[in-house]
Amino acid sequence: MERIKIQHLTGHFGYPIEFLKLKLNEKETERLINLIFDELPDQDKKRLFLNIDDFVDDKGNLYLRLNKQKICIGQIHLSDQDPVRIVVKGGKKKIRELIREGGYELL
Repeated sequence: MERIKIQHLTGHFGYPIEFLKLKLNEKETERLINLIFDELPDQDKKRLFLNIDDFVDDKGNLYLRLNKQKICIGQIHLSDQDPVRIVVKGGKKKIRELIREGGYELL
């Protein structure tokens, strides 16, 4: 089974979009979530922590929208404007647990 699948799509205004689907094991998923969380500014961590139900669905999938422009300069910020969308599929309990563990120092 392929670990990375790439689809080349076209956006609304004809711009190219690359859709990447990565298969991660549990440890890799945990590392990815921790990496993103560690790089988020405190304000975004707090937003994620306090509004976790807005980011995690009933199946345990984590939905993040990250600022595309900030990513280009090596920063990670939550954003609803022209975002890079990331979906991390995982067990509901595990995703929530990882986010909550990282957010305790914010309260």
